[in-house]
Amino acid sequence: MAKLRPISAPFERRWREFRIQYLPVLAFGIAVCGAAFFWREFALPRQAIDSALPSSSVQIEVPHSSMATFSPVSLNSASITNPPPVLSD
Repeated sequence: MAKLRPISAPFERRWREFRIQYLPVLAFGIAVCGAAFFWREFALPRQAIDSALPSSSVQIEVPHSSMATFSPVSLNSASITNPPPVLSD
């Protein structure tokens, strides 16, 4: 028996399969990329973006004294003078 060529699916059927299988993934990818772009452009403060960029013009000066003093940061709760008010009904 002679080999017959395969019957191609109609365009409507191929379009339906594309809409069901690939279009949601494509739309989700575009939405994620768009959200990331808008988040970076409008939601992040400029300081966060600028501090992430490397800067070659920063110079650090070290004092010539061999005795450097550092004061540690304390997170003592007694230093809060005005605590926020408690909401009540």
